[in-house]
Amino acid sequence: MTPGRDELAESGYTWEIADAPILHAALNLADLEHALELRAIGAVTEAEGATLLKGLLALHSLPAEAVGYDPSLGELVTSREAYLDGEIGDAAGFLRAGRTRREAVRTAFRIVVRRQVLDLIVDACALTTAICERSEEHARTLMPDYTYLQPAQASTFGHYLLSFADPVLRDAKRLMSEFANVNESPAGSGAANGSPLIKDRAGAADALGFARPGEHIRDAMWQTDPFAHVLFHATSLVLTEDRLAEDLEIFASREFDFVALADNVVRPSVLMPQKRNPYALTVIRGSAGVMIGRLTGQMALAKSPSARSDTFIYAYGEIPRALDLAGRVTRLMR
Repeated sequence: MTPGRDELAESGYTWEIADAPILHAALNLADLEHALELRAIGAVTEAEGATLLKGLLALHSLPAEAVGYDPSLGELVTSREAYLDGEIGDAAGFLRAGRTRREAVRTAFRIVVRRQVLDLIVDACALTTAICERSEEHARTLMPDYTYLQPAQASTFGHYLLSFADPVLRDAKRLMSEFANVNESPAGSGAANGSPLIKDRAGAADALGFARPGEHIRDAMWQTDPFAHVLFHATSLVLTEDRLAEDLEIFASREFDFVALADNVVRPSVLMPQKRNPYALTVIRGSAGVMIGRLTGQMALAKSPSARSDTFIYAYGEIPRALDLAGRVTRLMR
């Protein structure tokens, strides 16, 4: 049995191309930096560099959908280069000088993830603030605390609610700590042992807004642990939100009747319109399960020999989608 290119495109390249909307803008930045570096070191003439930069700037102004990423042409980089070749001709090929395809995508991936990590930290801090404000409002609202769903010590709703603030803050701190590792540049790493052309790795890192280049070039290209840690902390954050959501779902039931959910976070039953189904809480609970699944999937992919592309091909879209989900759920929890 010998599979053809059509089968490869349908099973492999189609998966990678699906990540184009996530990585497109960051790939533009990585390509622009590389083109400027090529011109600076004299790897291209002024005319060639100008043509390449003009094409890349035009590409940067377009959304991914307008570029027409096509799995029949190959994966992300090959597909976008085919588009660029149609716009500026042979000058598009210079993007391959001194840089592998994986370096381009790894760089774009880090640009996307570092932004998402910072956004999630901001969302977590905003949630903590909201929890503290609501806790203060209910500092004297009496309620029994529960263990095993059995009434335990007397408490207040404010005291109960405030117990979720510190776990959220701890995950925000962990994300901030891991951000330092995500914010290291792989530019100039080549396949694993450096680029024959790009020697100023610190300059490339600075141009792309990274704190520093990855210290060891092979590790910079193939490391997976910072992304696993980020995904773990994001999942932990959503699990804290899940615990609160599950409690609130119980407290909002007719049997408990401790809390009333706002109209904009519930929806009625079609058959029984008097019901106020806690739809927002269901979304949070379900999202926690999705986060656990995505984290488990990434852990399974990481179990491989070093320097294997499958650990990233199936992470380029999945990790950004998971972090996006964590951010949306955290904002919903506010």
